Amino acid sequence: MELYIISIEEAAKIPAEYCERCFPKRMERAKKFRRREDLLRCVGAGFLLEYAGIREAEILYSEYGKPYVEKDGVFFSLSHSGDFALLAFDSVNVGCDIEKNDALHEGVAQRVFTDAELEWMGESPEKRFYEL
Repeated sequence: MELYIISIEEAAKIPAEYCERCFPKRMERAKKFRRREDLLRCVGAGFLLEYAGIREAEILYSEYGKPYVEKDGVFFSLSHSGDFALLAFDSVNVGCDIEKNDALHEGVAQRVFTDAELEWMGESPEKRFYEL
């Protein structure tokens, strides 16, 4: 597995011309964000995909919105939070998640964790949320 990470500070240095040429759809979406940090996380994710050789035109989306490509041996997962964007890239199905370690996200926990995981979190919910 290969992991790539970029900070929003570094994403801010990527020339706009490069972004418009390499991932115009992502840039169109990024420009709709109100907050600069959101725009830069989106730009950073686009840059990571391009750097890993995943072209925007190749990306499809599952019924749940997860991006993928229809190439044998190419799997990736994107995540962004706080000051970073993260890309996991592998020859087998892969998933990654990056979360800014701040307030507990109870709604997220209720939606995605099993009953056993929620019970285990009860002893130290803030710490264990991020461990899961």
